[in-house]
Amino acid sequence: MVLCKKINWLYLRKKKFDNLNVELLKIENKIESLLKETNRTERIKQRLNKFKSLFKNIDIMPKFDKDVFECLIDKVIIGETLEDGTINPYTIRFICKNGTEINCKVLY
Repeated sequence: MVLCKKINWLYLRKKKFDNLNVELLKIENKIESLLKETNRTERIKQRLNKFKSLFKNIDIMPKFDKDVFECLIDKVIIGETLEDGTINPYTIRFICKNGTEINCKVLY
């Protein structure tokens, strides 16, 4: 009887240990995935900052460069519908490939 209790106790301890190991692995995987995401986000921020500093130091281009435009801009939206339903054709919105939007509104 004592031996049976001891075996049962050892079995339960092992089962609990195995369950804790599974939980630990899940947590370690989650931490690793979050660290990778953080590193990826930091690298993107660094590249964007380099990109911004590059543009701050460049003089205005003397002529339009189609290749540069197509590399940076995903689409251009001309005009907008205001809240009251009227159409404002004097607005241009550039949607960049990285998701950034640049709005240009002409005050008339």
